Amino acid sequence: MMYLKGMFNFEQDSHFSRYLAYLEIFVLGSLFLLLLGQLTALLNVDVWRQDSIHYVTTYVDKLSEEGRWLNYVFFKLLKITPPALCVAVSYFCLGYFVYSASYRVIQNKRYCLALALLALNVPVLAVQLEWPDTLLLAFIFLAAATFESKKIPDYIFFPVFACLFFGSFSAFYFLLPLLYLDRITPKYFLRLCIIWMLSFVFGYLITNLIVYAYTGDFIRIASWRNPHPIHHFSDIFTNIKQANTYFMSHMAKYLAISKVGVLVIAVIYIVASCRSINAFLTIIVSLFCALAIYVSSIPVGIIVQERTTLTFWVAALFFGLVVKAYSQYYRFAGLLIILVLGFRMGEVSYTSIGSYANATHSLVNQIKLSVPYAEEEVDRVYIMVSIPEAQAVFKKLEKNIEYKNHFSESVSAPLAWISAFKYLGYKNIVLCVNDETGWCAEPVKHYRELESFEPGVHLFQSHRFGDDVIFTVNKALLSESDLR
Repeated sequence: MMYLKGMFNFEQDSHFSRYLAYLEIFVLGSLFLLLLGQLTALLNVDVWRQDSIHYVTTYVDKLSEEGRWLNYVFFKLLKITPPALCVAVSYFCLGYFVYSASYRVIQNKRYCLALALLALNVPVLAVQLEWPDTLLLAFIFLAAATFESKKIPDYIFFPVFACLFFGSFSAFYFLLPLLYLDRITPKYFLRLCIIWMLSFVFGYLITNLIVYAYTGDFIRIASWRNPHPIHHFSDIFTNIKQANTYFMSHMAKYLAISKVGVLVIAVIYIVASCRSINAFLTIIVSLFCALAIYVSSIPVGIIVQERTTLTFWVAALFFGLVVKAYSQYYRFAGLLIILVLGFRMGEVSYTSIGSYANATHSLVNQIKLSVPYAEEEVDRVYIMVSIPEAQAVFKKLEKNIEYKNHFSESVSAPLAWISAFKYLGYKNIVLCVNDETGWCAEPVKHYRELESFEPGVHLFQSHRFGDDVIFTVNKALLSESDLR
């Protein structure tokens, strides 16, 4: 917090310095207002993702598939933590990390605050926080790392935080070298890279041992991640090609958002600012941090989802904008780039948050209209629908609410409806999609024996089944062309 002291000192030596100060105030005010709008929209969201800690009853499966042992240890505490508090704390922690790490290099308070506000406008941040409680500990560790990196040796700092981030959200580990940019020399560059990479392996091994101690088995990568472990030499090239495909796909969208022109200016800004080998290596470290999310996927060949690329965005900002400005003119150019990027990214973020909020609100509203039974009157809710039917219904809904999806996942999948039911107070939700066994056997049989549901006027319909309810789409509103 001491960095913020004296931030707005207007005692300048030239007219240009005064104009630069005005620009700084304008950039800070604009980015703050953009961020405030996003936070207001995000804090008004009522329904989060179905596998958020807030909704699940146990974390054992997640522990086995993801290795987040700290989330498992603090499961009960995270479950009762209000999502709004999780969101607010997460934003603060990331902002403080970016501010602190950049200040160590640039030593300019207003510029670093502008960069921190820009980072908080990154579109995928709000998408990640659709799981607000799941990432809370990782964001807190990110802020804590800014303090501990000054107190303990790097050969202890990196292994310790590798274990902490593997226990909460491993991708954040890739950002830690940004805290050491002010120390970069050719000799320390090599040391930093070696400690960083070896500590990553150490953190993974220790996490596997902890998971084994809790579950009796090592981490098993979930099937939805489409793992492709390396068994043969050719698998290396296959996984590299896959990682490159994800990177190029994501970059196409990133460039569309940030506009190629701004990035070209940023590159010119970087080249003009690199007047020493140390400054050049600072940029290389930032580049390594940005690409780490893709490189780390190569050994196991897993999917790199757009919503998990927050570390890429943050490190990319350091790559382009955290260089030692040798004059006020460089800082002026950097602020202009931050302003343009901020407006563009803020617009995309606000649109994405609003679309997700509208989609979940509409889903909740449709459930209320279609299920005329209070939650205390219902034992179980059976969601009985095919994937094409669900997609057809949501295609109509999303068209009516002008849904615009950039990085977030659609809520059209029946699995995503579970959290809406739980928000309304229904406790036991059973998903019967292509499943006629177990709990679904009798409801499916009963559903097929029905001649038809009574005609409805809403997108969904429900039918009483003893103490339970069968929930499905209103097929009367779907034509054959809708299901294609």
